[in-house]
Amino acid sequence: MKTITFTVTLAFAVARKRKIFLDENIQSFFKDQALASLHKYGVTNIQLYFRSYGVVIQADLPIGITPEMAVKIVKRATTGKMRKEFPELRAMNALWTKKYWWTEGALTEDQKIEMDRFFDYQSAR
Repeated sequence: MKTITFTVTLAFAVARKRKIFLDENIQSFFKDQALASLHKYGVTNIQLYFRSYGVVIQADLPIGITPEMAVKIVKRATTGKMRKEFPELRAMNALWTKKYWWTEGALTEDQKIEMDRFFDYQSAR
């Protein structure tokens, strides 16, 4: 029996626009943890795109997993493990912003502009 899914694009940012994803080791570690955690919930066709201070995830979510849940799954699965693996991240009060952005399907040109605005409006304090 085939599982019903819907394609979404999710995005969330690193707190205070810290450019942690410029480090390829952090990117790789995050990718491994995020993929493993999402696969446990039946999320498929996962693609990750990194920005210097954020990540964009395109995936097929099974019915019952909302975009908000998917973001929480990734944030919860990665935060503690990344702080253990990379001591420089321990000093950060929060690793991720509380906000996230999502849209159904793959990104159109207008949605890419909207997503860029989301990242630009994140606080850099």
